[in-house]
Amino acid sequence: MPSPAEPIAMADTDGKSWNLADHKGRNVVVLFYLGGKCAHCMQQLQEFGKQIKAFEAIGTDIVAVGTDDLEAARLLKSNADGIKFPMPFLADPTLAVFRKYQAFDDFEASRSTVPSWSTGRATSGSSGSPPTRSSTSSSSRARRRE
Repeated sequence: MPSPAEPIAMADTDGKSWNLADHKGRNVVVLFYLGGKCAHCMQQLQEFGKQIKAFEAIGTDIVAVGTDDLEAARLLKSNADGIKFPMPFLADPTLAVFRKYQAFDDFEASRSTVPSWSTGRATSGSSGSPPTRSSTSSSSRARRRE
């Protein structure tokens, strides 16, 4: 059974306030990633970024929460390679949000995809390496929840 979604409220890399509560009534996919040095994480973020319009079309928002500090996350988002990451990036170097969503263990933070549905309930996601939740399967799950 889904549990209540834990609150997330923090500034994104553009300095804008991002609050999960502001997305009530929409599906939200929270992508937890291990920072800019995790190649698998970058692949997953790029894949979800390429599909962002398809997610928006089915009432689904995406946010990325990473282990980097705010400055490193800002540099990643505005990278010199021109890689587009259209979703908001939130910096969680203390792993507070990772812990709230159980995307953390005593050894390291984990990469996870946590769908948080429009009902305000969080369902189980996936975690681990290599990326275990493609943007296509997450999009399909969001459609089924509408």
